[in-house]
Amino acid sequence: MRLRSYVEARQHYRRGQHRAQDDYDNKLADFSKAIEADPEFSAAYYERGRVYDEMGNHWAAVTDFTQVLRLEPKMSSAYYMRGKAWAKLGNSEHAIADCTRLIELAPSEYRAYYARGLERGKIGDFRGAVEDYTSVLQLIFVSTIGPNKTAYHAFCYRGRAKVELGDMEGAMDDFGKAIRLNPDDSIAYCHRSDVHHKNGDFDKAIADLTKAAKCDPELITIYQNRGGIYLEKGDIERAIADFTTALNCALDDPMRSYVHTTIGETWAKQGSIDKAIESYTNAINTNPENWCAFLNRGIAYHELQQYDLALADYTQTLAIEPQSAITYSNRGELHFIRADYAPALADFREALRLSPDLGIAKAGLAVTLHKSGELTEAQTLWRQLMETDAQYRDVAWVKTHLKWADQLADEAQKLLDSLRPST
Repeated sequence: MRLRSYVEARQHYRRGQHRAQDDYDNKLADFSKAIEADPEFSAAYYERGRVYDEMGNHWAAVTDFTQVLRLEPKMSSAYYMRGKAWAKLGNSEHAIADCTRLIELAPSEYRAYYARGLERGKIGDFRGAVEDYTSVLQLIFVSTIGPNKTAYHAFCYRGRAKVELGDMEGAMDDFGKAIRLNPDDSIAYCHRSDVHHKNGDFDKAIADLTKAAKCDPELITIYQNRGGIYLEKGDIERAIADFTTALNCALDDPMRSYVHTTIGETWAKQGSIDKAIESYTNAINTNPENWCAFLNRGIAYHELQQYDLALADYTQTLAIEPQSAITYSNRGELHFIRADYAPALADFREALRLSPDLGIAKAGLAVTLHKSGELTEAQTLWRQLMETDAQYRDVAWVKTHLKWADQLADEAQKLLDSLRPST
């Protein structure tokens, strides 16, 4: 290489290094000029890769870090950065491979174990994740670093992995250690609350979420989760209060819409259908793409026998989410009630195509077939239902359990009668 090109490359490189941290375009231009002047300049590829990564162009970052490793195969920081870029691209396999190579080169680099633990958790290798987080903690606590933020998160992530492995006692121990390291952070309290909840200890779960709220009073999931637990306890007033607080914390329309939906579901469980409809409408007005709100409002109108409104909401639900089997089944019921048997058959069949084990759709299809004179297929379907659950022999149970209108229940009775031996 000519001396002039060598010097020119280093001048561009130094200029890029001295740019402001967020001056991405000029930094990118400087490092690119350095590479153009010296195509073997590994440090320029490395710095340009970091800029690409910060800009969100992770593919370009991977390409540059790969060039670095072609030139310097043992550069551990390049493996670390490329692994992070692979992780951001959703390629856990490549990210794990880079972390593993980094660990081979630098066995005491705890960040490599931490990053690999995260990726192992993403692919369901929870035992591997536990091993990696354990290595992180061992390296941190035996080093001069001492407990730090990474140790706190390693305890949290290891605890979560242990939950997935069914080791609730070990998980509780890890969350407790995390809390002792940093009692002012909400994450460990939230995770420990989840374990209490899974164990059926609602009061302790609520207590931990209350502590989490003191640490992070703007974290919406705290109020959503605590409200959900209050709802399970039957404390509707506190549930609504928490969901309302969550609504006030929500910053974007999709999240506000989701919380409105949750409030509506809470009112519906209490039997306050009008209030539920009001909340679902607020959810829809906030986010017209919230198909769950349309579905739930349709169900509420259905229960109130406001069938035209219910039908409109079910149809809008399917326009947004055409894979919703229960919506097809619900709309099929409305078509049956309105004596529109052809579209009812179509909806029930589509529901079963999407979800072959959906009992309510199979029952709806059976009675519609019976009403349409297709006796053999109707009887076959109802026999299958009775084999699955003997209570399908009792029309009163069917009507109550499926919340069926009289028209459907009456036809179910005729179908059952047709299955009884003639005397």
